[in-house]
Amino acid sequence: MKKEDFERQTRVLLEEIRHEVKIIAEGHSSLSSRLDNIEAMLNNSEQESTTIKEILFDINGRLKDCENRIIKLENKV
Repeated sequence: MKKEDFERQTRVLLEEIRHEVKIIAEGHSSLSSRLDNIEAMLNNSEQESTTIKEILFDINGRLKDCENRIIKLENKV
């Protein structure tokens, strides 16, 4: 193999490697962005879950209060 052929082949291979690295980098960037979106959605879901738990705790307290009032009324009758 001549030196010129070897150099040409090396340049072609390097160009292919650069192209493949660029594709990998673009894919990584896309995946990173998608993961950021998923993380934001999970954080939002956690906040909503916490809010729902707080509401349920409040409702549970009110329900127990109503039960106690009913028991008192039943005892009076």
